[in-house]
Amino acid sequence: HQMGGTLWFGTATGLSKQGDGKLVKVLDRSWITALNNDDQGNLWFGQGWSGGGLSRYNPQTREETTFSRASGLSSGAAGRLADTAVPEPKQT
Repeated sequence: HQMGGTLWFGTATGLSKQGDGKLVKVLDRSWITALNNDDQGNLWFGQGWSGGGLSRYNPQTREETTFSRASGLSSGAAGRLADTAVPEPKQT
């Protein structure tokens, strides 16, 4: 996922970024299955297979907030995050 001049990667072992020719691991997490950003510059990622919920990460402050089923998140929310990144096909 590209945001600004940085390319972000969600993998089986965490969240990484590539910028200025360097690949840097930002967070150790399990199975990041979806990745998107919002208008405020936050990254949102889902940890679907590990039951980790949905997390919001602010690259500027390095603050992370995780929402889980215990906090009221529906079980499919992390997977739907990826759907928001894919534009709907135009009807002709």
